[in-house]
Amino acid sequence: MIMYNLKNSAPIIVSSNAKAEGAMNTENNIAMVVEKARLEGRNFLMEHESKEVLKAYRIPTTREALATDINDAIKLAKKIGFPVVLKICSPDIIHKSDVGGVVIGLKTPNEVKEAYRRLIKNISAKKPEAKILGVLVQEMVPKGYEVIVGAMRDSQFGPVVMFGLGGVFVEVLRDVSFRLAPLSKNEALKMIKETKGFKVLEDSVEKNPRILRL
Repeated sequence: MIMYNLKNSAPIIVSSNAKAEGAMNTENNIAMVVEKARLEGRNFLMEHESKEVLKAYRIPTTREALATDINDAIKLAKKIGFPVVLKICSPDIIHKSDVGGVVIGLKTPNEVKEAYRRLIKNISAKKPEAKILGVLVQEMVPKGYEVIVGAMRDSQFGPVVMFGLGGVFVEVLRDVSFRLAPLSKNEALKMIKETKGFKVLEDSVEKNPRILRL
């Protein structure tokens, strides 16, 4: 899950040596996304909105598009390429899996059709008051490890960045590391390595050393 918290205002991202015009366009694009959420009375961005922010800073994300009906979902799935994932899109639903709002591994148009109907049925039963904007159709990425990267503006220390492995590591073990922003590439790598969960990543690093050369 990607969620961008609007409490405490602007994003904590520091760009270096960016061209003035490009940087300004990036900030304007993000400001439009954030302002839309604020006008709707939200203090967070939905997943697809958060990814717009990431894309503005050239951070790779999954390919996706919002479908508003079954036929639209099938067309988008064909365009993106199978297999795909369907996720309910609603400002009233943050934890999609908890209400049956995610279906993965869809390999055919017929599976997309059935999954779309199942999602709407699940939400109607478990969260009938939720406003449904549509269904996100996303490419399904290869199996890997989930990590969490967060940022906030601390009242005492200012901008702070957090890193940890996702899932049980962050939810139960609270295995995360923190640094004051801005931070160097070396400090970012130290953040990754000092978490207990880094041992889980070691096999991936050995198979793909580029992970620590990014």
